[in-house]
Amino acid sequence: MRTLIKAISRILRSPSDDGRNSSARFLERCENFRLLLAANNSALKRMAELTEASRSAKPVGMTYIRAEIVRISADVRNMIERLCRISPGRYEGLKGAFNSILQLMNSELAVDNLGNGGPYVIPLPELDSSQISEAGSKMALLGEIALLPGVSVPAGFSITASAFRALLRETGLGEELKRMAQICGEDSYDTLKLLEKNVREIFTFCQLPPGLEDGITAAVEKLSADRKVSFAVRSSALCEDSSGASFAGQFNTELGVAPSEVLEAYRTILASMYTVSAVTYRLNHGIRDDEIVMCVGCMEMIDAAAGGVAYSRDPSGINDGQIVVSAVHGLPGSIVDGTTRSDFWRLDSESLDVLHEEIADQEWGRFLSLDGRVVSRRLGPGKRSLPAINRNQLSRIGQTVLDLENHFNCPQDMEWALTKDGTLYILQCRPLGIMESQEAHDYFNGEQNPSVLIDSCQPASSGIASGIPYLIETDRDMFDFPTGGVLLARVAGPELAALLPGASAIVAEFGSSTGHLANVAREYGIPALIGVPDAVERLNGVGEVVVDAVRGRIFPGHFENNRKQHGNSNSDTPVGRVLSSVLKNIAPLNLTDPRSPEFSPEKCTTLHDITRFCHEKAVAEMFKGRSGVEDSAKQMLDGEKLQYWIIDLGGGIAETESCGGDGYVRLEDIRSNAMKSLWSGMTAFPWEGPPDICADGFASVLFGATCNPALVPGVRNSMGERSYFIVGRNYCSLQSRMGFHYCSIEGFAGRDQEMNYVLFQFKGGAADMDRRSLRLQMVASILAEYGFHTTVRDDVLFARMEGIAQYKAEQGLIIAGYLLVQTRQLDMIMKDKSAAGQYESRFHSEIKSLISGGGK
Repeated sequence: MRTLIKAISRILRSPSDDGRNSSARFLERCENFRLLLAANNSALKRMAELTEASRSAKPVGMTYIRAEIVRISADVRNMIERLCRISPGRYEGLKGAFNSILQLMNSELAVDNLGNGGPYVIPLPELDSSQISEAGSKMALLGEIALLPGVSVPAGFSITASAFRALLRETGLGEELKRMAQICGEDSYDTLKLLEKNVREIFTFCQLPPGLEDGITAAVEKLSADRKVSFAVRSSALCEDSSGASFAGQFNTELGVAPSEVLEAYRTILASMYTVSAVTYRLNHGIRDDEIVMCVGCMEMIDAAAGGVAYSRDPSGINDGQIVVSAVHGLPGSIVDGTTRSDFWRLDSESLDVLHEEIADQEWGRFLSLDGRVVSRRLGPGKRSLPAINRNQLSRIGQTVLDLENHFNCPQDMEWALTKDGTLYILQCRPLGIMESQEAHDYFNGEQNPSVLIDSCQPASSGIASGIPYLIETDRDMFDFPTGGVLLARVAGPELAALLPGASAIVAEFGSSTGHLANVAREYGIPALIGVPDAVERLNGVGEVVVDAVRGRIFPGHFENNRKQHGNSNSDTPVGRVLSSVLKNIAPLNLTDPRSPEFSPEKCTTLHDITRFCHEKAVAEMFKGRSGVEDSAKQMLDGEKLQYWIIDLGGGIAETESCGGDGYVRLEDIRSNAMKSLWSGMTAFPWEGPPDICADGFASVLFGATCNPALVPGVRNSMGERSYFIVGRNYCSLQSRMGFHYCSIEGFAGRDQEMNYVLFQFKGGAADMDRRSLRLQMVASILAEYGFHTTVRDDVLFARMEGIAQYKAEQGLIIAGYLLVQTRQLDMIMKDKSAAGQYESRFHSEIKSLISGGGK
């Protein structure tokens, strides 16, 4: 859409010499008025979108919230500036009100991540659960269990929360990361990949503060003095392993790190806060990006002969009173990252007897080489089919995880490693979430023997769901993954967690029920079968299947998915609570009566108040007869006086002495083709008056009225006040208030197609939100059929068409005018979609008659 000033320059008649200055001032005022209206429309649209986001179950992040607040604030600041230019010196008080609101919003957005200035490095023996806020749960709990009898943990140290905060503070990285997130965006897989790449580069080249670098170097040298050693460098963020948000596998772990490479590994762990998977996980859990504090653990690598994971209870909720243990030859990393099948046992939690055993054919294992690196080795034929651990070792592991549950008084998830000399090391422990117990017959409604495609699988996350299997092999496959599909993969890697919010179920060939992806699937309540041989070949292209992760089978068919979506709305999350708090300074409208003494800049307590005040005062300033051209606003006359005033930019009304000489403009005097089109739509069919209201519709209207202070009996208000046309030869703008409704229509319809556009904004209604929404959806549907691009946010409809032929612009204005008048008060009878459909059919018929030259 071209600016109005360009359009005006094509239609404004040449002023006389003595009127040239006043015409120029008037032209400038009109442009400021137009820009104020455009900023008003933009601000209201964004306010509605932000309000809708706060009620939606679709996740939003702080990046989106900050960006929208900046844009809304810019629109409101622009409105204040334009009003002050229209009437210099009269409304300066708005700037103080605006700044006060900004300060309140900034305080709501602020997060205290400064900490208390603790040490940058803490040795593991000095850690316990009292230091979770400094070292993170992973490292602090590891330090605590090191004090338990018979428990071994690797030597190591924590790079603390104070270190992370100092890095952000002293390098300015905190603001740089927010800026990068806003530049790249977080709304698609492609934008998240770009963000991940850019953040990785930021951390790669950042200079660590001298005290931090020296502290890490000294701790590494102390552990590696006079011996060959390598390290595992892993995340221990403050948000990890919390209730309902484990972040399992979402941040990086670097294994086999040489002493000289620890600083580089530390940077890599920090950058992993912004991987696609980590950001998606954070967004879906409503966790603030600026509240993530990344502590990092640095521990000596264990030369493991076997490793794995143990659960003190069955997390699927299916097998009560059982311990779950998985194991592989070598290091346990291949279990948690899903790259191999593992041995699997269920133990009785009382006797430690083996209740179930599966020994996997493990062709490869990961081991520590002589130089401290992690290497993959092919297992010999005699070893690959043998269990990774014996029964005595299995019992020790089972007893140890029970001991941890007793110590922490909650179910435990324990990662372990066993050396050749039989020493059992605990590498990590954290609280284990348990799914609700589920029974298979709850889902089948009596169907006990469906045709089975795959059977005898171990459920990794219980439940049942259906969908079409979609194979994920590349990054592009992840981008194209369809909502509601069954996520089919060869390897159950933790990066697939980014897709879980849209997946109905998971099936993977390699991996374990004790892996990271299984952990996250349980958090989301998504059925998962992991470690299913030949699943890709057996399921790819078969059509819709039911994944039964209660009985461990897959069969053709459809099931009405019962899994609960993660979270009900954004209001349930930390991000949602911040959004709700900030919206209190943005969305509420307190200034409703322009004639009240309270209608003043000092009483503007929200950005919505300021937009209302600016709009009302701008209209008053423009049309009170002192706008730069004497008696510029003329009242319309059609046999009787109408509640419409016209201001002519030039060429919009007849250039005769009689036209407007008495202060009135008659319909036959109008020359603006844009206004003629709009007016013809408004008047072609008589408005039939308010529809008959059913009882509940009337109750809805009464409720809406009680929520609107302007409608309280005895309160003076602006309902039904004047409406104003600003016109030019091919231009028209209408700002109209009709009862409970506010409408803004603007259009240009000239010979230059690139100049032509129609804008339509419709807001309000007396009924409740559901009825107003039905009405708006109906109007949006009609407009879309005739070429408008429409958006409905909350109770506001925005529609536009641009770059169109002159006749199309004129038709668009006719349609907009028709809908403005005919849809008044329909919200009161919009009880359901059938009621909307009846009116929509009639409106379509009358619009077709109008644009074909008919009408009444």
